[in-house]
Amino acid sequence: MEQGKCGQEATWAGLRPAAADGIPFIRAVPGIHGLHVNAGHSQWTYAAPPGSP
Repeated sequence: MEQGKCGQEATWAGLRPAAADGIPFIRAVPGIHGLHVNAGHSQWTYAAPPGSP
């Protein structure tokens, strides 16, 4: 295809889930020993997880 003749096929935006109270959470997954969920960081996804309370 010639340069400059390409169109945009699709767009996508991924939303970052946030906890309702704004505080990220860490919880054990019932029934799976040693597995925890660390989520709810919203836009702070890459900054907050290492220091999550």
